Formats: sequence, C-alpha cells, structure tokens
Amino acid sequence: MVRDMVIPNRVYRRFISLLFAILAMLGISSLLSGAVVISRKMDSGVLYRLFQLLNLDFERNVPTWFSAMLLTVNGLTLLLIAYHTKALERRYFLHWLFLGGVFFMLSMDEFVQFHEQVIRPIREMLNTDRFLYNAWIIPAGIAVLVLGIFYLPLVFSLPRSTRNTFLIAGFLYVGAVLGIEAIGGCYFSTTVRPLDAQYDLVYLLITHVEELLELTGVILFMHGLFNYLHEINTAHDVQSEANALLSGVSASH
Repeated sequence: MVRDMVIPNRVYRRFISLLFAILAMLGISSLLSGAVVISRKMDSGVLYRLFQLLNLDFERNVPTWFSAMLLTVNGLTLLLIAYHTKALERRYFLHWLFLGGVFFMLSMDEFVQFHEQVIRPIREMLNTDRFLYNAWIIPAGIAVLVLGIFYLPLVFSLPRSTRNTFLIAGFLYVGAVLGIEAIGGCYFSTTVRPLDAQYDLVYLLITHVEELLELTGVILFMHGLFNYLHEINTAHDVQSEANALLSGVSASH
C-alpha cells in the first residue's frame, strides 16, 4: 500500500515544474507590488493589502502557506524513504526518520515563527548587531554545522545525481537562511532602522533574493527526494518479487 503512494516519475517532474512556476509568480507579484507601495509610500488601499498578502517576507499570508506546504511534503517524503530504507534493511533509517521530523518542525515554524521570538533575547544577551542583528542565525548556524557533520556519511552514500542535487539544494537554502539573512540584518540595522522605516527598495530586494533562494532550495531538495524515492521504491519492488519467487521455490520443494 505504501509503495502505491510513490509518485510516478513523469508526474513528479511536472509537479516540480508547477511549483517553480508558482514560486516565480509569487516572487514577481510580491516584488512589483512592494516596489510600488514603497516608492509611493502607501500604507493603505487595495495594492497595499495585496502586498501584505503576497509579500514573501511577511508572515501568515500566501507565501507562508506555500512554504509550509513545501516543507510538509518534504517531511512526508522523508518518512516514505525511511519506510523503504527499513524494509530494505539499509543503513541510515534513523537519519531519514529524524530529518523528516526536522522538516515537520520547520513547517510548523513557518506559522509559529518561533525563530523570530528568540532574536531579541539572544541579541540582548550577546549584544549582537549588524551581520548578527537577526541573532537567531547564531544557534541556527551551530545546528546546521552539527547536522551537516552528522549527515555526511549518508550524503556520500547516495547516488551521485541525488547527492549533487541535495548539496546544491542545501547550499541554496543554508546560504539564503544564514548568509543573505545576515546581509539583510546588517542593512536593516544600519540603514532602514535609523530612518524609522520598515522597508526601502534595497531591503525589499535583499529579502526577496533570500526568500526566493530559500524556496528554490526547498523545491530542488523535493526533486531530489522524489527521484531517490522512485529509485529506492524500485529496489523495494525488485526485492519483494525476489523474496516471493524464493518463497514459491521453497514451497514447491
């Protein structure tokens, strides 16, 4: 029954293409509406509300739902991979299972915004500013480093194409979440905040580059997961057929 849930190759490729198309439309709509709102200094009206609804950097809106959906699908796919890994008696079952849990927590954080709640306490405790203005990147960076070391054996055990896809996706996601977030925090703390403003056009561009790269990484990782799930599901089917054949031969004797 679980094997029947695996998406056929041609279907998941179309699904990934659709996700990239949706991301492009969200990005263009958010950037253009934001540019108009900021340049005209609007704080009300239909266009302003549309910007609130579509802004990639805001919370509890369409992009937030889209991001949470992507992370949830990745979490479910990781659980399916863990299932097949266990059934095939391969290594790294717990690695896949734990990573699935991580993605479910990331999906929940999209709505709860827990990481936003720890910024001020960490900033005040460590007196951070500029590139560390968004101080949550400090514990996040430590967590990424620990997870990266922990998952290295799994990554290098994967087929080359899957491994390369995962590495590129991880580079885009982590680079956006930590690297561009640090750049955005520095610009905001030194340029936007002193003007008592929430946005300017440069900060709008920085936040959109960050969010677009982050979501691109998530979708690309999903592509790698679907591809690997397809491969491991095929191996599971072959093993099941071989076991059934051996059982039939044994029964005949």
